[in-house]
Amino acid sequence: MYGQSPANYMDRLRIELACQILLQKEISVTTVAMDIGYKTSQHFATVFKKYMGLSPSQWRR
Repeated sequence: MYGQSPANYMDRLRIELACQILLQKEISVTTVAMDIGYKTSQHFATVFKKYMGLSPSQWRR
């Protein structure tokens, strides 16, 4: 929490929420991206990979 920008903090919170949704529901990655506030699934996938080291689809498997 400390030492990071507000944008990075929000991204981290969104990615944590995305992980929970991806584990619990069989909904598309695009739907997850839109539901948590990203405008495109491509941007979501880029941010997700930055924090998790895998794409959302790879992480879900």
